[in-house]
Amino acid sequence: MASIGELSAGVAHEINNPINGIIGYAEILRDSNQMQTPEKDILDRIIKEADRIAEIVNNLLSFARDRHEEKTPANIKDILSSALGLIEKRLIKDGIQLSVNVPDTLPDINVRSHEIQQVFLNILNNAHYGLKQKPLEWSKERFLNIKCEINETEDQHYIRTIFYDSGTGIPKNILNKICDPFFTTKPSGDGTGLGLSISHGIVNNHKGRLIFESEEGKYTEVMVDLPIHAAQS
Repeated sequence: MASIGELSAGVAHEINNPINGIIGYAEILRDSNQMQTPEKDILDRIIKEADRIAEIVNNLLSFARDRHEEKTPANIKDILSSALGLIEKRLIKDGIQLSVNVPDTLPDINVRSHEIQQVFLNILNNAHYGLKQKPLEWSKERFLNIKCEINETEDQHYIRTIFYDSGTGIPKNILNKICDPFFTTKPSGDGTGLGLSISHGIVNNHKGRLIFESEEGKYTEVMVDLPIHAAQS
């Protein structure tokens, strides 16, 4: 993970320089009085897309931070938004209906935000993969619903983030193996089998819970429970 973090940081820094150059030159051209309206519209689009790339790069940089840093209070909506920013355009492009319901009134959780973002992104990527396996004629049934709510037990209060997709589901006989290191159902080259294993370790380290429910051919539901910040519980 440390090596992956260093690689992500190196790539992100290399991308940042040319992207900032593109934004700067596009803004100079756009602000020129000689530019016509259609040309300015094109430049506005270039700047908008370059800004989006810069945001993605910043999200990648968050993966490269020190994994031993202290947990701090964070807003679940902000973390989820950062993860969605890396994949939402692909979901829309593939005709997947996305619904997100995160109340603004939820209390903070005590986490290392970039690690939880990594967990959410892994779950989102898996949901995307499963949804893409559905036949095109079933495109109206391709949906991913995400919601957050408070979940209480006798000794702990959690924020539960639920990812429910209408993809191909997980066979019952392997449901208890999906978090095993190097276990994957994806073809060679499409997955390493480490994503859910790492995610499971991160959630456990945060004293949370990672829960799976699925029915083959119908749905997969992943629930991530993370403890509410002690000062607010």
